[in-house]
Amino acid sequence: MGRQAVKITPDTSVLVRAITGDHEVQSKLARNELANADLVALALPALCELVWVLASPRSPEAESSEGVNRGLKQCPGPLSDGPVRPTRV
Repeated sequence: MGRQAVKITPDTSVLVRAITGDHEVQSKLARNELANADLVALALPALCELVWVLASPRSPEAESSEGVNRGLKQCPGPLSDGPVRPTRV
């Protein structure tokens, strides 16, 4: 039997860590989890919160849209704004 597909729905904190790199250990873990997932499903509330965080004057990302675009481009798999749906393997 092959391995089961890894599907994740990261919350805002995982996305922020992966994009900003603001914490050496946690940012590396977040990037690895996103990179190793077969499917990364992004919930609309998490994306809205991500933009809000990146738009903060304290954010290391100057432009929220640029930060979001950069972060999403780092995700190797398909993206979705809906929930992960069960699939048969």
